[in-house]
Order: sequence, then structure tokens, then C-alpha cells
Amino acid sequence: MSFRIQVILMLILTAVIMSFAGVSGAETLLSCRFDAGKSTPDGWHDNGVEGTRWEKSGRLGGRSIYVGNVGHPKDAPTWISSSVDLKGCRSLQVSGWLASGAVWGSDDTYGLEVRSVFKDGSGKAVGYKRTLKVLPSPLGERRTRNTESSKLRWEYQSALLDVPEGAVTAEFEFRHSMGGGASLSSGEAWLDDLMITSAEGP
Repeated sequence: MSFRIQVILMLILTAVIMSFAGVSGAETLLSCRFDAGKSTPDGWHDNGVEGTRWEKSGRLGGRSIYVGNVGHPKDAPTWISSSVDLKGCRSLQVSGWLASGAVWGSDDTYGLEVRSVFKDGSGKAVGYKRTLKVLPSPLGERRTRNTESSKLRWEYQSALLDVPEGAVTAEFEFRHSMGGGASLSSGEAWLDDLMITSAEGP
């Protein structure tokens, strides 16, 4: 077989593969850069607990959202997305970029996270899943980590989630939860470029 025919066949095979990928490819359900909005980013609101900010700088020079505990509040400072139609998806791919300041606590109790809240057709919650998580800082960095939002170290995270039975919509929360108690955790974190797409089940 001549080299030219091999190249043509490879091009045809690539086109076929790409066509199938276009049919069964992931559908974007939510994409957030957090750059646009008035008093809050478009499609997001906070829960009114002190400790949330819409920052003027983000991972690539745009904007980002922030949560941190202020005086150990009883409720978790939280950013909440608008309701997302799951469109019958069985599983979701959730990805985003997180940065943190000094974070104190233990892996088991600390809850500075992106959380998924799944709801049925009546709006009742049918499942909660911790999705992306900020871990406690290394001991040597807990007093030295730079917390200027323009100089943060951003880290990419991704998670595959199964959709609970009966869920038709979901909300996504960026929150500072106290976990096992306010004395067990403290810290602050930033979120940017959050992406939710449909995914094939296992």
C-alpha cells in the first residue's frame, strides 16, 4: 500500500472518529468564568453570611469568587449557582480551578469545597455530594502563604459524579463548612473557571 493511500485512509478514519465523538460528546451544562454581573456574578448569589466576596482578579486576570470564615459563623458562607437542568444525565464531570490561603484543620472535618446539591422535579433535595475540596495547607505554609488574589497558586481539580435516582436539576455551592466544629477548621479559598458537563456512566 502506497504512503499516499495510507495517509488518505488515516484521514478518513480520523473523520469517522471525530463524527462519533461529536454525536456522543459531553454536553456543557454550566460554564462559569465569574467575570460578568452587577453586584454578584451572573447566575450566582450568596447566602448572606459574612465571608463571601466577588474578587476583582482571577486565575487568568478576570474575576473569581471567594469564601472564608469570619469569626467562626454558625452558618457556612456560601456561593450558590442557579438551578441547572441535568437533561437526563446519569453522570456529571465537574472541574474547576481552586486556590487557597492558609488552611487549618483535618482532612476528615474540613469543608472548604464545591458541593453538588441534586433535586427532584418538586425542588426537594435528593442528594448531596462533596465535589471539589481544598485540603489543609502543609504545616510550613500556614503562616506564609500569599493571599493576594492576583498572586495565588491555582490548582486544577476534576471529579466524576453519579447522578442520584430521581434528580432532574442540580445546584452547585462553593462553601466554607465548619465540618466537625468551628474550632477544627479555618481558612479561605478562591474558585474560578468552573465547568459542569454531562458524562457517560461507568
